[in-house]
Parts: sequence; C-alpha cells; structure tokens
Amino acid sequence: MRDAAAAVAEIHRVLKRGGAVLCTVPFLHPYHGTRGRLPDFWRFTEEGAAQLFSGFTSVEVRRAGGAVFVLRVFSPPLLRKAPSSRLLAPLVNVLDRMTLRFGATHLFMVLARE
Repeated sequence: MRDAAAAVAEIHRVLKRGGAVLCTVPFLHPYHGTRGRLPDFWRFTEEGAAQLFSGFTSVEVRRAGGAVFVLRVFSPPLLRKAPSSRLLAPLVNVLDRMTLRFGATHLFMVLARE
C-alpha cells in the first residue's frame, strides 16, 4: 500500500474494542518488492513505527533480527547458502540476539492494542 498511515488507520477502524494487532515493519533489509506490481515503499525506525500506531491505546515496538542477521541478509547468496552456514546457525542465532540492543535490526514488531 502506498499510504502506510491510511492502512494503519483502517486497521484501527475495524479492530474491535479490546483487540490487538501484531504487525511487522521493515527497517534495514534488501529490496523485497516486485517492481511495478508490489513496490517496496517504506522503511520505519523504532520511533516511526511507534508514531504510525500512535492512535492506539497502547503500543509496544520491539526489534527482530539483530546486526548478525542484517549482515547475513546483505551477504552474497553463495555465502548465505554455504553448507557451513547451516552448521553455524545456532551460534549465529545466539550472537544475533546479543546484538539486538546495539541498534541494527532488520525489522520491528509492533503490538498495538485498542
């Protein structure tokens, strides 16, 4: 959708009283749209995601995927798909969780309640 604020306003409008919405918003991620059909319009900071959902009664924004995940996403496909990357996955996941507090993330999860 070209107008993220209008989409969130519509979610807010149709959400039942006491309802909640869990939404993910992209931040640092390679282009993931389909040129011409489903373009990639938006990237949101933590503050931007909170502002987008500010019309709700409560809003929580959390990071998902730390710096290690971001580096892996931007690495060449050959490196990402190497057999050794599967063997190192548990270690990579632990390191990734440890880096969440340092700022780099690939998306934010937003839990908004009405």
